[in-house]
Amino acid sequence: MYVFHGGYPELEKEFNYGWWFFVPGAGAKVQVAISNTWSPEKLNWVGLGDAHDGVLEQHFKKERGRLMFVLIREASRNARFYFYGMAVDFDFVQRN
Repeated sequence: MYVFHGGYPELEKEFNYGWWFFVPGAGAKVQVAISNTWSPEKLNWVGLGDAHDGVLEQHFKKERGRLMFVLIREASRNARFYFYGMAVDFDFVQRN
């Protein structure tokens, strides 16, 4: 598990899109949780699917939070997955 905060963990973000890059054929399963807390028991995990095609893309619908937790689990019996990285499109939420 790792945490994405866009370089500013103290600022709230509205997440738009996310892309995860793997070796094609990978059997990895990806889950994310967007939250304002570091407490693992309060995270609401959402499954994004498997990484078999090499690129996993997710459109987020106005989801806000300071942190995006990402959990990648091996789901293949034959070949281990190789995770190359991720890209996230987000906007900072203006404070009033």
